[in-house]
Amino acid sequence: MQNLSYINIVLALLILYVVIKRQLEPRTVKFKPEFFIVIILFGIASIGDAVNKQHLNLSQSNILIFGILSLISAAIFAGLRAISYKFWIDDA
Repeated sequence: MQNLSYINIVLALLILYVVIKRQLEPRTVKFKPEFFIVIILFGIASIGDAVNKQHLNLSQSNILIFGILSLISAAIFAGLRAISYKFWIDDA
């Protein structure tokens, strides 16, 4: 905790407050396919960067297993998100 000052703590708490507040307020849902494309490209780039920088020697079967487990994990967390998500329609 040598480099942790009170300003950093206050700033972290303020950011946490803003994030939680934004997550809990109702908003209009808008589908933006560009956002999903950017996220997918960012994920592919980060995986490629990790493989290149770590000099991993991966076989095709390891890559296939990683891909399948990633898809299973995504499906599980999507299901958990769908169960816990509250959706309503405003009459106004």
